[in-house]
Amino acid sequence: MPTGRLLALIETFATRALRGGRLAWALLGEPVGRAIDEERLAYRRSYADILTEIVAQGVRDGSFAPQHPEITAAGLVGAIGEALTGPLTPVSAEEDDPDAVVAAISELCLRAVGAVPEHLGPKV
Repeated sequence: MPTGRLLALIETFATRALRGGRLAWALLGEPVGRAIDEERLAYRRSYADILTEIVAQGVRDGSFAPQHPEITAAGLVGAIGEALTGPLTPVSAEEDDPDAVVAAISELCLRAVGAVPEHLGPKV
């Protein structure tokens, strides 16, 4: 089921990033040189490829609203990365509840793909 796959990807990625602390910050948000930025782009493209497949499947089976899977996937990768950047900054990493962050990102992504309301779960 596409919704379950999308949630599993978000939960796995976000939970690992939040547990990774400084390393995740370095991979996602820390200002770096061009070579590292190129690696970040390749890393993001690999996630976008997976998300494109999930979104396309969801559109085909009616779980998600009609949309352009590649554009949505790129937007989701950006949204997930940006949403994690704040909690991963060295100053605020200890202030955010990791479960609440993952739940909020999951809800955002489900709404972005137009998942039917029963997939959204409780309000965060």
